[in-house]
Amino acid sequence: MFRLLLAALVAPLLVLASPVSLSKRTSGRATYYQVGLGACGQYNQPGDFIVALNAAQFEVGGGYPSPQCFRRINIHYGGKTASAVVMDECPYGACNYGDLDLSEGLFTFFAPTSAGVFYMEWEFEGEGGAPPPPPPPPPPPPQEPTSVYTPPPEVHTPPPSSETPVHTPTPSSSSTEAAVTAESVNTDTPQNNAPATGDALAGLGIAAGRLVNMLNIAHAG
Repeated sequence: MFRLLLAALVAPLLVLASPVSLSKRTSGRATYYQVGLGACGQYNQPGDFIVALNAAQFEVGGGYPSPQCFRRINIHYGGKTASAVVMDECPYGACNYGDLDLSEGLFTFFAPTSAGVFYMEWEFEGEGGAPPPPPPPPPPPPQEPTSVYTPPPEVHTPPPSSETPVHTPTPSSSSTEAAVTAESVNTDTPQNNAPATGDALAGLGIAAGRLVNMLNIAHAG
């Protein structure tokens, strides 16, 4: 009986306790800044998922570094959730209670820097909300276009011919006239020699006649 009564009293308390975690979410304005040496004593890079917590919440507890340093928070905006670390303080006047100043890399996870500001909800990790999903993997680097080799056009050069052309010169008019003149000379030569031969024979006949006469005179004496 006692156990049933205890269970009946505890059950409503559990139901009422379930939305308490959501009540710890804080609404505020998100901006971005150029990170460097933070109020927690460490240098940060623009791509780090870090935040500068507003001074009203950063200085709770006092001391250096602040007890809020290195605490993880979950930020929710536009259906996205990201986990970040408190590494710096956003001073009074720049940030009000609930505001966060984000690194550029964290800001662009939610919106382009041209937006300048957006309004989000956040809570310290473990104090409400579901754990954030892991950050998406970086996109693969763009592939460089593959160059296509285009061979030069093929030019066919025929091999040189082994036959040597024979040049037959055309006889000129001067060489033709020389040949005709030579033939004329060769033809006239026998005609010119004929009178010379006759004269020789006549001379021999006269000499023979004289010799005969001399022999006859000698024989008569």
